Amino acid sequence: MYGGRTAAHLGIDTTAITIGAEDIEPGMEELKAAGLTVHRISRGSSNNFSNDYSGKQRKLYLRSRIETPIDKADIIWDTKSFNTVILFPLFHEL
Repeated sequence: MYGGRTAAHLGIDTTAITIGAEDIEPGMEELKAAGLTVHRISRGSSNNFSNDYSGKQRKLYLRSRIETPIDKADIIWDTKSFNTVILFPLFHEL
């Protein structure tokens, strides 16, 4: 999300492809408002996590996880016009 917003702010035409359930729509709307094109690959669940900063070291908790990662068959958009593709898998999304 941060990399996409930065690219859009720099004037780079940016498309984000994400995966998950409808609960990620608010984040998608935020990216769209920042000027990105956003596609969601629909799944019944999403990767949701939270950070805990209460101790000396940050802890990352995975609250829910997608059931099926992205497959090349899921990418149905015309990707020939893309100059660069950057993948940021965190929790088995690919």
